Amino acid sequence: MPGVRRGLESRETGADASASKRVVVVKTTTRAGQQKVLNDLHELIEAIDRRVPHLEREGEHRIAQEAAALRQKAEERIAEIQASLNAESTGAR
Repeated sequence: MPGVRRGLESRETGADASASKRVVVVKTTTRAGQQKVLNDLHELIEAIDRRVPHLEREGEHRIAQEAAALRQKAEERIAEIQASLNAESTGAR
């Protein structure tokens, strides 16, 4: 996913959020930009699905849980973008 950082900004998720607790906000309004984000999100899901957890390793259970949560968020964002693209193509906003 080269170039994914372009057009991204991060913001704290709370007043005392640590650097590891950031939300990445994608700012794109063009159809091509939205399609690029969709492609990147699908690649992310494919990579998560390919990863085999090794639960005997320390910390692996947490990694697997976080990967599952990330996958869910990616699926939700895909649905949001697709709904936006569908509304745009039908002329609704």
